[in-house]
Amino acid sequence: MKLKLILIVLTTLLALGGCGASGGDGVNGQVALVSATADGPWITALAKYVSPDKGNVIGTKISFYVQLDDTTYFITERSVDSVTGEVGALFKVPAFNGAKQIIVIAKSDKLEDSELVDVIGRSMSLTPPSAITQSTTAATGTNVDITIPSNSFITITDPFSTAEHTVTITAEVTSTSGSATITPTSTTTTWSGGTLLSPATVVHLTVPAVLTTETATITWTVTDQTSSLVRTGTTVVSLTKPS
Repeated sequence: MKLKLILIVLTTLLALGGCGASGGDGVNGQVALVSATADGPWITALAKYVSPDKGNVIGTKISFYVQLDDTTYFITERSVDSVTGEVGALFKVPAFNGAKQIIVIAKSDKLEDSELVDVIGRSMSLTPPSAITQSTTAATGTNVDITIPSNSFITITDPFSTAEHTVTITAEVTSTSGSATITPTSTTTTWSGGTLLSPATVVHLTVPAVLTTETATITWTVTDQTSSLVRTGTTVVSLTKPS
């Protein structure tokens, strides 16, 4: 009976000793993502494979992945150093908008380790032209054109590419009397760095009665077709008729 019990215990221990995820060369081990840091869109990662028997790890490969939102991207696969078991990688993450926390993953077969890294993606800012107030002595009911001065309008930051961005600018206007119009209502241009100026725009207003003001509000909508970023802003234009 004692011999039978000893055999059962030995069999159980051997079975437990054979468990674990397989690393390189079919041996059990551990993968550690030693470090992962961001410099703009570039990630510098260092991973290490540790063999449980401290044997030779020649031929062991570690794959690097990036998880962005709900999508995991394979980046590269590298062989570890035969002495240290370490391997490094420098790679650019897939393009995205805004600031995100991405997950960098080091994996060898079923073994893996990961780390969160903060990365800044593409962005766009819009600075609408300042408000304008103008007076006129023209007859009530006639039309007056007010030109919107061109100014620094759009700034785009794209750390992933130096290629041009296609940008569409639309302008809609509403006014006190409801008669205001604007030219042009839509402009398509390209951004290739720096700041993009606002388009040459003219607002057509109807002269109000004496001692009253016709107020128009321009709503700008800027769409970067390359990144799908959208920004909006407003400019108020006022036309007064003194006594």
